Amino acid sequence: NFERKIHFDGCNYTISNLHSDETTYGGGVGKYPSLFGVLYGSCQNLKVVDAVIDGTSQAIGIIGGYIGTTGKTASLKNVSVTGEVNGTNHRAGGYAGQVVEATFEDCDADVTVKGKQAVGGFAGKVTGTCSFKGCDVKASVTTIYTEKHQTGGFIGYLDGSTITVESCNLLEGSTVTDGSSVTETVVSSIGGFFGWAGASDKVDVKNTSASVAVNAPYARNVGGFIGVIGKGTFKTSG
Repeated sequence: NFERKIHFDGCNYTISNLHSDETTYGGGVGKYPSLFGVLYGSCQNLKVVDAVIDGTSQAIGIIGGYIGTTGKTASLKNVSVTGEVNGTNHRAGGYAGQVVEATFEDCDADVTVKGKQAVGGFAGKVTGTCSFKGCDVKASVTTIYTEKHQTGGFIGYLDGSTITVESCNLLEGSTVTDGSSVTETVVSSIGGFFGWAGASDKVDVKNTSASVAVNAPYARNVGGFIGVIGKGTFKTSG
């Protein structure tokens, strides 16, 4: 129930072999397979290892389908995740399918992520005012969609008012792959770090790096760091 704010301290314990998927209940389909579903509040001092998250719809990630949501902020500090996120849906990410009004500090991931649109090693889609500081990711990210999509090693789709990324690194061995098998150009955005950063008013990136192989032979917009930069202000330093 994302109407209730929670503060979860893992006290440096580990959750192993978490498996979450969309199970049928009450005649419906479970939403946002993950540890929390929708996280409103905070999570800190926790490891989640060897997780497997499967989904066919909605937003999915190891920690939350959503981390934060409209008018309900969230924060993560000293949280690490390893495992697989397997989506045939929009918005799939190692931590979250969608991030809204959230902050992350000293978080790291070693993940394999597959999804349809808005796919990223850390988060699929990021909106609102969000910050990422001291977060390192090793990710194998693949899009499985043959039409328009946004895919990045760290974040697939940025659509926020103010986004800050500081001292974050996409680690050696990371890959971003356009899994499309079509033989004509697809209108998509593939980037080593950000896929699409075209709808954010302000993006500030400091002391951040990407060591990643990008394989996207049929995508129209491909970059080693960013696929597309659009409106607003995009600033890098360090």
